[in-house]
Amino acid sequence: MERPRLSPYLGGLLNFLIYAASFSSLIFVPLLCRDLGATPWEIGLIGTVYGAAYWISSLYFGWRSDVCGRVGFIRLGIICGTVAFTGQLLARDLVTLAVWRGLVGLALGMATAALVALVYETGGHMGTFGSYGSLGWVAGAVAGALLQDYRRLFLLSALLSGLALIFSAGLREAGSGARRPVPRPGEVMKRQARVYAAVFLRHLGAGGVWVLLPLYFAELGASPTWIGILWALNFAGQVPGMRLAERFDAQRIFRFGLLGSVAVFVAYALARNHMQLIPAQGLLAAAWSGLYVGALLLVLRAGVERGTASGGLVATLNLCEAVGPLWGGAVAEVWSYRAVMGVAAGLSLAGFLVYVLPRSAFRDQAVPADGATERNVAGPELPEGRSGLTHVRESSRVTQGKGGGGG
Repeated sequence: MERPRLSPYLGGLLNFLIYAASFSSLIFVPLLCRDLGATPWEIGLIGTVYGAAYWISSLYFGWRSDVCGRVGFIRLGIICGTVAFTGQLLARDLVTLAVWRGLVGLALGMATAALVALVYETGGHMGTFGSYGSLGWVAGAVAGALLQDYRRLFLLSALLSGLALIFSAGLREAGSGARRPVPRPGEVMKRQARVYAAVFLRHLGAGGVWVLLPLYFAELGASPTWIGILWALNFAGQVPGMRLAERFDAQRIFRFGLLGSVAVFVAYALARNHMQLIPAQGLLAAAWSGLYVGALLLVLRAGVERGTASGGLVATLNLCEAVGPLWGGAVAEVWSYRAVMGVAAGLSLAGFLVYVLPRSAFRDQAVPADGATERNVAGPELPEGRSGLTHVRESSRVTQGKGGGGG
């Protein structure tokens, strides 16, 4: 039975709206924390609450979507996100802000892992799909630059999430029929252990940077408008970057993303004013595009439990978003923002070295160098990834589906 195909625009539209809603709130949360009297470490702690909730949610609900279906979790996550974004308007102190940020992370994790798997399974292109998420980040950054008001930005996030809920009515499952139990997330992630380990190290460094980056930009002389512009430069570059990245060998663009990240964090550490950050933001766009698209292709090709695989990747990114702010805030408080950038560069280099280690060091599966992969396709009676499977050789044109992180 032929699988239903998702509209080429619907998956991208939902990704755009979800990421625009997320980033409209995220970009100025550190500045709001500062206005509420938070220290750098406390700002990091609130980032940890958000990242930890996102981590747990994406890993668990990505796994559950392999068992129960994708669409229900996507819609439930969007509903919860709309409520949580609205709830941020009620935050009057650091504790209530942390609670609402945690609920935002829980909702986003629920929706995003399932959406990635659904788009992949319905014939979508990973790079194109991911580029719509980056375009959503651009919209969120531009909104932050123009509105410069926390309450308006939180309200905008809720409205965008509500709009995503309306459009999600057009979603359909990729298959029908009984779904068998799937392996535990840890078993699925072992198939590409080097990828997850390399992403973890790189993004552990990045997690310590992103939560403090608006403050670092301000220290280098950037106004709130320029902070928004610098973020937007990165995300705008990712829109064409991700579309280009999907044309290249997944392993090569993944390596490029790791090395490019090292160069970005070194450039941050050496910058003396905010204008010098402009080329670094362009390089960040290219590096993140290669890293993210490459990682998603590698893990999604490794098996049929794509909800678990994509959830594992999103969870890895958000585990780093949870832990990274703790070390980032501590290093900034004891030493400086520049020291945070230096540590992040070292962690990204460690991630690259882990990935190029001999395969015997990790229990993962090789991906063919020509970009082709074997994909499991369900027989006529059961949905994709279940019993009655046949193996079909895919061409290098990737059928794909997108998170994380700001790059």
